[in-house]
Amino acid sequence: MKLTTKQLKQMIRETLNEIQSGTQFSGELAVTTEELPTQAFAGREQTWAERKMGYWTIQGTFNGREINIDSRALYGNKPTDIEQWEDARKSRYAMARELTGHLKMTIRAFDLNSVNITVNGKETNPAKDYSHL
Repeated sequence: MKLTTKQLKQMIRETLNEIQSGTQFSGELAVTTEELPTQAFAGREQTWAERKMGYWTIQGTFNGREINIDSRALYGNKPTDIEQWEDARKSRYAMARELTGHLKMTIRAFDLNSVNITVNGKETNPAKDYSHL
């Protein structure tokens, strides 16, 4: 089957449109966080200067692949910022960053909008899509 120049241009346009609009992934991922035992806020909210530190794990499926990431193994048993996970507005961005590093492919937060992500049993908010700008 021969392709005309017009058909090739149309195929290239369609492919570029798919790339620019972003890919959508599927799956179910659950994050659990573990606060440091020494960092108790005694029932009060943390101040702007305080950060919740601790450990986190991601478990579930992502595009048919089993995902199991533990911050202890990843960061050499050093505590990390867990506030990013517990804030429903930031958790998809944190997930995109960790999956990008783990899977060695670019994943943006809004690409994860069709992925069911829970943090300590609570649903996260979908990320805003700025690709149209």
